[in-house]
Amino acid sequence: MLAKVPKKRIDGRSSFGSLIAYISAHASAIVCSDSLWSVESASDEMAQVSLMNERVKDPVYHYILSWPGSEKPSDGCASDSVKATLSELNMIDHQWVAAIHRNTKNIHAHVAVNRVHPRSFASVYPKQDWIVLDRACRALELEQGWRHDRGPNKVEYSDGSSPRIVRTERD
Repeated sequence: MLAKVPKKRIDGRSSFGSLIAYISAHASAIVCSDSLWSVESASDEMAQVSLMNERVKDPVYHYILSWPGSEKPSDGCASDSVKATLSELNMIDHQWVAAIHRNTKNIHAHVAVNRVHPRSFASVYPKQDWIVLDRACRALELEQGWRHDRGPNKVEYSDGSSPRIVRTERD
């Protein structure tokens, strides 16, 4: 399982509306946080909350979880994986929409998150998010019995002890 945080738009014109429309197209399932009324109103709700924090330049946060072609998680399992990664990023209580796609050889989930918390209006910019997400992927692989993918973290098995996730050295 891999996680990717796409680069921000060069023109700085990210919007909840365009991202949610993009990820919703061709989705087999769509899930949203409890702090949203519905997927249909999500982009407006997220935009309104983001206005409550004047210092946030770009409140739109997007990442993708992708499973290898050999893994076929159910929509419920993919949704649980999204929630687990959001927890690791400390963004589970934020407004978010996740769309699970089965339209390519790799099942994948796009996640759109509002960086601004809906009650405290504090913003979150996760440090080294790609490493946090990769570690969460390794933990999910262990939990679900999935094949281990490559990344900044790997699963090590030692003599008779339970597997552990360790950070790999750079080449």
